[in-house]
Amino acid sequence: MSSPARLLPLCLGLAVGASASWVLRPLVRPPAPAPAPPPISASPPPSALRPFSPSALLLLPPRLAGPDADAALDSYLALPPLAAKAPRADIAERSGRLRALLTLLPTSSLDRLFAALATRTGDAEGQLRRLAFDVWVERDAPAAALWAAALVPGEAINAQARSRYLTQAARAWARRDFDSAYTWASTLPDSALRKSVSGDLLARLAATDPTRALALARAGGEEFLAATQRDIFNAWAKNNPSAAILALGAPLLADNQGRWRVAEMLGKWAVSDPQAAFAWLDTQSGLDPDTLRNTLWSLVNQVANNDKTSDLRPFADVLATRAQAGQGQRQLSDLLRSWSARDTPAALAWLDSIPDVALRNDLLAEAASNYSSDAPEKSIPLALRLPPGPLRDNALANTLGHWADDNPDAALAWLRAHDDPSLTAVAERIQGQLLGKLAANDPAAALARWQNLPANEARITAAPGIAKAWAKSDPAAAARWISAQLPELPNIGPADFGKLSPKEQADLQQKFMSYQGHFEVLQSTLSTWSRTDPAAAVAWAEGLTSPMLKEGLLMNMAQSYGPYDADTPDRAVRADQIAAITEPAIRDRVLAPHLENWLRSDLKAAREWIDTHDALSPEKAAELLTKADPSHP
Repeated sequence: MSSPARLLPLCLGLAVGASASWVLRPLVRPPAPAPAPPPISASPPPSALRPFSPSALLLLPPRLAGPDADAALDSYLALPPLAAKAPRADIAERSGRLRALLTLLPTSSLDRLFAALATRTGDAEGQLRRLAFDVWVERDAPAAALWAAALVPGEAINAQARSRYLTQAARAWARRDFDSAYTWASTLPDSALRKSVSGDLLARLAATDPTRALALARAGGEEFLAATQRDIFNAWAKNNPSAAILALGAPLLADNQGRWRVAEMLGKWAVSDPQAAFAWLDTQSGLDPDTLRNTLWSLVNQVANNDKTSDLRPFADVLATRAQAGQGQRQLSDLLRSWSARDTPAALAWLDSIPDVALRNDLLAEAASNYSSDAPEKSIPLALRLPPGPLRDNALANTLGHWADDNPDAALAWLRAHDDPSLTAVAERIQGQLLGKLAANDPAAALARWQNLPANEARITAAPGIAKAWAKSDPAAAARWISAQLPELPNIGPADFGKLSPKEQADLQQKFMSYQGHFEVLQSTLSTWSRTDPAAAVAWAEGLTSPMLKEGLLMNMAQSYGPYDADTPDRAVRADQIAAITEPAIRDRVLAPHLENWLRSDLKAAREWIDTHDALSPEKAAELLTKADPSHP
């Protein structure tokens, strides 16, 4: 073997080329007599054909010792630290020097190197420090771990970076000698570090020996087990989800952060053995109903969306048994929707095999209604399987209606291709979406088509879609038009509603429900109008004849400008507009919410406006000011 003095230029040259002269000067030796040339062989040995790579050089046996090592280290440490944002070229040049030094230093010199590197701040020096630490960990992981554990976090290495160094070294140590590394990590004086590093080692052990990892976690006490069981479960479940669930699923279901992972792994278990997965879930009856229901939904989603689940029939069979017992029907309908989108004939064939006709129709209706927002049209085959009647019409109207929202041309083309008298009612019900698309670009044409609709439910259903689209270009015209389509309301205000008889209240509520879409669109349209021309919007609303409708719309306009609304106009201007309402009782009820929001966001300005305007009744003004500022006299 060549001497260290002869290998030194070679190692430095390979690592940094000519830049290695900084460390050569203090180490120059008189040239040794050249050894006799080796005998020529027919072919070079295999090792001679493989030149050292820079990374391999770092792990070569050390070439320096004693004074030579000290001299090389002194030369490097004499260099000024790199600036925090040093150019890449400077970092690359310094990295080359550090690699050359690490190639030559003995492991015993690394603690002295890190004593200096640990004081150097900035990202550039941090990169160099990580490079050096990688080498130390590979050569002597226990020593690197001891150094990181003894390190006091500071400006150069904060607590988070120290934890990363410690974890890296402990992992490398554990790969060579798990028992020693874990025993040492378990005795770290810092409680947070002890849990973090020990738990990390157990999580890695769990990938190959989960039962031992769990036993060690339990031996650490309840608090330690609670802190580590989630990581152990995650590592264990990658290879054996059923075993991980049987061992740790129950406590993790009660953990908000671990619950979703258990549900995910339960779904993977159910792909191969749905009966066993459900049987285990049934044993968790001690959990609250919401947790169990959400876990079941997550389980269904995992199975339905798993590409490896080629046949969903066994899983559907298990869910059907539960549905017949009054549990999990909604989850089964979700599964059917996904199954139908993937393989419609198979899903429908399975449904046809259910002897309970009522259950089958309920499942079809729910699955069709719970359409995918990305592709609602995929639920149409489920809706068509329903017997003719209101249930089928509702499912088709909902699915086609949402399809028409995104792609009215495609929805209309489907209806034309299925020219069936049984679809007439469905087509009429989705006219709103179809005409709404037209109204966005040509309101007059949409209104003309709307006038040609039968003067029945078709017109009522179509009106909100037209108004909603029209409001984007002309909210004032849209508000006036949709309000004209409303039925005549009684001449009472919201405060008088309680004075009506139960039958009168029920009749009025029914009327509101029949025109719920009209009211919702009118509210949103008027709010849009009030943003562009608030005075005109308020004046128009105040001129409505129905006190109930008038007050409801004005109240909605005022409340639509919340305290954190980015589009909120000037608060004072808005208050002036609302104060123009002539009826004192309505003005009090509408203006109060706006001023209450204003008081929360700017007490001084809102209070000044209230004091200088005679808009509120004295009682309401005092109530608002006292609520916003209890010290108010």
